[in-house]
Amino acid sequence: MTESGPSTSPKVHSYHDHGDTCLQASDGTLFYADSWRLGKASDTFHDMLHLPRSAPAKRPRLPSPPIPIQTDTPPSTLDTFLNLINVSSPSVSFPSLSYAETKDLLLLCERYSVKPYITLAVEQRLWDLTSAGIRCTTWDVLIWAGQRNDIRMGKESLKRMNAQNFISPRQENGTYVGQEKFWKRFGELPDSWQLALVKSGILGEAFPNVKVKGSTVACLLVTTDWKKVADKFKPVALGVREEPA
Repeated sequence: MTESGPSTSPKVHSYHDHGDTCLQASDGTLFYADSWRLGKASDTFHDMLHLPRSAPAKRPRLPSPPIPIQTDTPPSTLDTFLNLINVSSPSVSFPSLSYAETKDLLLLCERYSVKPYITLAVEQRLWDLTSAGIRCTTWDVLIWAGQRNDIRMGKESLKRMNAQNFISPRQENGTYVGQEKFWKRFGELPDSWQLALVKSGILGEAFPNVKVKGSTVACLLVTTDWKKVADKFKPVALGVREEPA
């Protein structure tokens, strides 16, 4: 007869350790939360937990202890999410919340159909980071949107673009990098998005007689009307005929 080793219980978060619902992070950490808070914040959690549409006289009885809901979400993201929904007016203003963490939080909001007023607060954090231009740029968000074929977010990224950021997508050591970096970033977009960008009017009139280092070269002016570019930006899958406007 062999003796089994001592069983190890999952780690419980030091703060989120009370509630009638249990969420499990990707590393196994357990987070406890109130079902009514989750239901108010998320349509998916509302339906998953079988909560009534109107406030009941008594809270519904759930399994005790509750069965953990696997979220496949990093513990730091789950912690931020639960902190976010525990207030009446969510605001994502955490200075330490990185670009990667903000994306993870936004993906969690989308996965669980979190209410728009919360999701938009998270998305605003994304735009705040691009405004700083250090942790991420509008190009970073545009490429991420392209990877997910999120046309709405792509349009929002283009509205926040300008000629300098478009041609020099990133700063390195405080200075803008040049043309090689631009083509690398442009190539990270899906083919259909590249074509849609060109067709949306990113290039203006030509200047055939520009002097560069003593040589005469032809140049194209980059647009300054990025709202117009965003409005006209309509990616269509390659091989699919675009409907006439």
